[in-house]
Amino acid sequence: MATEIIKNFWYTKFKRPVSEPIPASKGISLDTVKYAASRIDPDVKFTDEACAKLVKSTKSILKYCIKGMCGMGKKKIMLH
Repeated sequence: MATEIIKNFWYTKFKRPVSEPIPASKGISLDTVKYAASRIDPDVKFTDEACAKLVKSTKSILKYCIKGMCGMGKKKIMLH
């Protein structure tokens, strides 16, 4: 389910939800994701494949996604 491409943004003012298409050009570049990932936690190295999964996210949630991925990666290392 996490790999599905979201095509519409749904919202509602009161009762009936309204669908708005998400423009395809609103994605961010791979370089932007790599730069943000290296600035948030320089100890964690991201592969191009991992960064490519975040290209479709918005800039407003990019930081939270990267922090979550860093936390999960560090937790996994601690368990091994």
